[in-house]
Amino acid sequence: METKKQRNARELFSHVCNLQKLANIATYHEAFLIYKKLHRIEARMNRIFTDECNGVSQLTEAQEEKRDQRILKQLNDMLPGLKTIFLNGDPRGYALKISSEEAKELRDKGINIYIDWGGYGILCPDFD
Repeated sequence: METKKQRNARELFSHVCNLQKLANIATYHEAFLIYKKLHRIEARMNRIFTDECNGVSQLTEAQEEKRDQRILKQLNDMLPGLKTIFLNGDPRGYALKISSEEAKELRDKGINIYIDWGGYGILCPDFD
């Protein structure tokens, strides 16, 4: 019987392999480095969106938009195989997502990216 730790390790491995395809890179190691970068961005954006939701943000709307565009460019540069990356500003869920249509297209091609209840693709799920 598979333990939770073993299942999480298997799911992480599978997700990193999917990132390898989406990033069009040669090695698992490079894809794992992308996962680590995505994890840091996910955590940072979740904190930022939580602060904004709680009215703690010191940024203007224009500054927030500029920050979000910078993050989206960074994500698109890391994962050129994706077309619909967006930032989910609701701090109750994951911050880095793709459209439900693109997630379905990827799953139809055998790239089993994680999805939330709305069908949106999750770029950096937690494997704890």
